[in-house]
Amino acid sequence: MKTTEYLFCRNNVFNSQFIVRSTFLNRLRVRFGCKVIASCSLNIPSSSEAMKIAKAEFAEAGLIEQCMGVEL
Repeated sequence: MKTTEYLFCRNNVFNSQFIVRSTFLNRLRVRFGCKVIASCSLNIPSSSEAMKIAKAEFAEAGLIEQCMGVEL
């Protein structure tokens, strides 16, 4: 199984919070304008299952995706 890391980021310009998979390009985007609030690493074979589990883990910590202050 491959370890995948998910980041919970905040963009202050657009007042949004979102979850992204940690890849090289996403790390560059985080460096320019976004702040990483939390991260989690998962050992799950399917990426769709991993995203659902990461979303649930962040929700348990009180971190919910938002766009312009509206929950998604």
